[in-house]
Amino acid sequence: MPDSLYLLLIAGYVIGGLLCLAIAATGFRGANRLPTGLVGLVAVGYALYLFFSTGDVWLFPIAVIIPFILALRTLRNSRTQQLA
Repeated sequence: MPDSLYLLLIAGYVIGGLLCLAIAATGFRGANRLPTGLVGLVAVGYALYLFFSTGDVWLFPIAVIIPFILALRTLRNSRTQQLA
């Protein structure tokens, strides 16, 4: 795996994880805090593991996408609550 793709993968985990942790910490618009916080912790933890690991790395594209899906779902639910 090229170094640029590897760093992009780590950045995706960190950004998505921090976004989920921020949503969970603030309880943004009644977000389900426990699953969002757990996904955020796992994403940031795996990013740290990848950053300090050596050797082969498995690529899980869906694992990078899951934190962003949770964040977008929370934002969409908050918009529907505002409109109602």
